[in-house]
Amino acid sequence: MPSRPPTEEEIAWMVAHKDDTTVPNLISCCVICGIASLAFLFLRIWSRKIARGHVVLDMSDWLLVGAFVFYLGFITAFTLTTIYGEGHHIIFVTNPLMLMITTMITEIFSNLTMCFIKLSILRFYASIFSTSRAFHYSLWVVAMLVGGLTVAATIVTIIQCIPIEFGWNPTAVKGYCIDYGFMVLVVCIINIVTDFVIIAMPIPLIRQLHISGRKKYLLTITFAVGSSACLVGVIRLVFTLGVGTGAGTFDATWDNVLSGLLSVIELMTGILAASIPTYRPLFKHLFPGSEAPSKHQSQSSSGSHDKVPSHTTKGSAGRFTGIRVTDQIELCKHDARNGTWVTMTDDDGARLIGSRDNDGRGPLRYGK
Repeated sequence: MPSRPPTEEEIAWMVAHKDDTTVPNLISCCVICGIASLAFLFLRIWSRKIARGHVVLDMSDWLLVGAFVFYLGFITAFTLTTIYGEGHHIIFVTNPLMLMITTMITEIFSNLTMCFIKLSILRFYASIFSTSRAFHYSLWVVAMLVGGLTVAATIVTIIQCIPIEFGWNPTAVKGYCIDYGFMVLVVCIINIVTDFVIIAMPIPLIRQLHISGRKKYLLTITFAVGSSACLVGVIRLVFTLGVGTGAGTFDATWDNVLSGLLSVIELMTGILAASIPTYRPLFKHLFPGSEAPSKHQSQSSSGSHDKVPSHTTKGSAGRFTGIRVTDQIELCKHDARNGTWVTMTDDDGARLIGSRDNDGRGPLRYGK
């Protein structure tokens, strides 16, 4: 609701523009972004199935599924606000109480979606960089910061006016409201800072991996794709500085629609950014010849005199462990996929050197 009542001139201007509406834009954005987010999640699950032979979701996948559920709640509630006046000038609001309730629900679901997206990314980091205890401690610190921020933002959203009724009916009761626009600005800044922190966290570990420089570069780019969500957040921050969310505007139901649309796009981009690192098995399945062989693979296939039969022994969890002798010696693992034993390399799935599956039974890889 507005932080100040409109003047007579402003009311006259709104009456003269009674046919103005952003409702079609709002609904279209919510529908398109909702469908796109569902597609991103489906591709992630499909990639998991290709990498493991069947659908097995780990904790990072389930956290992103939770984020998608909250995202559906967010865009649904945001769409419902148009019934009560969102997307029109504020003097045409039909039900201030329901508008405030649906707006609160929208903001709460938005906070929860962002929280679950970030927790999913952090859990994904923990599953692929499982050898660094210091890194895991830092993941817990960032996760607690993200969770604490979400709880605080949710509480402030609910009790932004004391009593709560003062928010939609300030003439009937006495009370006060906090500067909610300033609070939104602070939360927006903290979100952007945590976004960049999360993006930068795995880069030092990637540089230490025993893989080719090309693969290090590709991995860094893959994780840095998350900056796309940060860019949307920065744009939203600039808009918040210019207009505010209910602060400094007499026409909140009109002026704040763009901020809401940017939130819809930002969260959709966040779901994509959290999923892209898991798409590699799917990409290799759809484009099997798209990646050049690694150096040791090229060397091992360069002549028949280098080829020596592999010696394998039966291992646990349905896998074989053995020594392959080529022009170098390396410990390798084999996994059963669709009835065929295949060699596990550092390219398989999202697993990196020194990593295991979440259940602790997966292959521990070594490289030169």
